[in-house]
Amino acid sequence: MDRVLSDTAILHLQNGFILPSFPSVATPEVFQNAFHQDFPRVLSGYVASVNVMFAIDPFTRDNGATLVVPGTHQRAEKPDASYLTRNAVAVECPAGAMLVFDSTLWDAAGRNISGKDRLAINHQFSRSFFKQQIDYVRALGDTVILDQPARTQQLLGWYTRVVTSLDEYYQPPERRLYRKGQG
Repeated sequence: MDRVLSDTAILHLQNGFILPSFPSVATPEVFQNAFHQDFPRVLSGYVASVNVMFAIDPFTRDNGATLVVPGTHQRAEKPDASYLTRNAVAVECPAGAMLVFDSTLWDAAGRNISGKDRLAINHQFSRSFFKQQIDYVRALGDTVILDQPARTQQLLGWYTRVVTSLDEYYQPPERRLYRKGQG
């Protein structure tokens, strides 16, 4: 993340996916099955967010391997549906692999017809000035955060907290809630 985003990147969101299996004719249309951008903020080629999809189960064509459309990252307008379908590539990988991509890439979950759920965990890292989907510092508490290494504190948002008073704002640099150089 340091090279692509910066060493001040934060964990923007984290979510688990259970992709259920359906007969191919009965697969419901849900957000994940439709082509989408996970971070629909295109900033003139500026990479603001990166996804890291951790495959708990193998990704195969039968169990709905993630579909990506190469070359569609950083496009503000959705490409034509036929283009997306025609150029989609199923990313097959073993359990334990990680799929890393620019969050503006057009992607979709494939159709799972394997007879078993497919499991994955998505981590989305972003530049530190984007507000996290969940305030991990508040959710986990200061004690838990402060027990972590400095890099983990950074990723969880410890150095990008919003001040609630002038007293919190006017602190020595090492005690500030929002550290300088965060993007």
